[in-house]
Amino acid sequence: MNLVVAQVPKEVALHLIGPSKVKKAAIKKIINRAVAEYVEKENLDAAKNLKVLQSYEELEATFEPGKEFCFDAAVHLTGS
Repeated sequence: MNLVVAQVPKEVALHLIGPSKVKKAAIKKIINRAVAEYVEKENLDAAKNLKVLQSYEELEATFEPGKEFCFDAAVHLTGS
């Protein structure tokens, strides 16, 4: 089966998916990417699981697309 992905205008996507789900996905992606980049940069031997110390509500309240976004996370080091 071939799947064709069309370019959907941002406003239409937000309406169909819902702004809350889009925001939640963006926050999750930002956190995962930032932690992965930090672990790689610092050459840490870390487990895949991490714990964000703020609640999702706190993160959502401070999240503004295009602006600086801060969060605290705990990563379990496996220590080889």
